[in-house]
Amino acid sequence: MKKIIGKVAACIVVFIITLFVSSGIYNKGNEELTASMAQASLPLVHITTKGTAYNYLYGLRQEMDGSFFRDTITPLGEGRTLQFVVDKYGNEISEISFEVRSIDGLRLVEKTKVSEYEDRDGRIQADVTIKDLIEPGVEYNWILMLQVGGETVRYYTRIIDGEGWNVYEKLAFVRDFHEKTFDKERSKELATYMEPNARGDNTTLSRVDIHCSLKQVAWADLNVKRI
Repeated sequence: MKKIIGKVAACIVVFIITLFVSSGIYNKGNEELTASMAQASLPLVHITTKGTAYNYLYGLRQEMDGSFFRDTITPLGEGRTLQFVVDKYGNEISEISFEVRSIDGLRLVEKTKVSEYEDRDGRIQADVTIKDLIEPGVEYNWILMLQVGGETVRYYTRIIDGEGWNVYEKLAFVRDFHEKTFDKERSKELATYMEPNARGDNTTLSRVDIHCSLKQVAWADLNVKRI
């Protein structure tokens, strides 16, 4: 019995020594490669309607195939107008232009240089009008191009011209709904939109939808605040 225990103990010791030796060999010469990420350096663009911001667009230094971009769609305003804001983040922007292309990116519909805009407090605000070369109800690629430090930075979204989108009204509803969820009293006004049933999971905040309880929509018992 003692011999068996001795053999087991010896095996354990040999295993531990081998583990440390192997670790030392494989990690020899390896350096710590972690580093803090740099702050965003390219300008940030967002679309606005009546002062409400939406559809934030992030710049790309290389030209991309716009047919693969489907993350945002921007309905045009009355008269095919489009308003956007550029947060410069300390960059000097020497030129602004945009292209309108077919969804597959093969057909150039319009290319226009933006010469009229307001530049103050580190932001550029511009209103542009898309030419009447686009068809109502058809999606197109809109590519904003900024000349930043001698290079072209591109921003992609899809645009569509049509009636009855009511973008501002929809954004206002979403903002109002969102703000009321942080107020226990005002959140009661949201009851008319709820359809609570057994499909709603009221045990977790990881997924909350229209079928959950009103209390769950108002962050349950979690004490939260926006920052």
